[in-house]
Amino acid sequence: MDVVLAGFGSILTLVAFYIYKGIDIFFNFIIPDATTALSRYIRAIQRGYLRTYLEMLLVTLAVVILIILIIIALL
Repeated sequence: MDVVLAGFGSILTLVAFYIYKGIDIFFNFIIPDATTALSRYIRAIQRGYLRTYLEMLLVTLAVVILIILIIIALL
């Protein structure tokens, strides 16, 4: 009987150890890496929108300047 209980206890200890290691890896490596990746993805989207916004602003500014120059030339 003692052999069976000792074997069961060692298996239970081994399972608990690997569960602990899994939780440790999950909270110390996977979650921070996922947060960093998500943050970089959001920044990339924001930079892309900023770039698109600046391009639209420059095109609009160029069109306004051309319209002003045409009006000045017609006067």
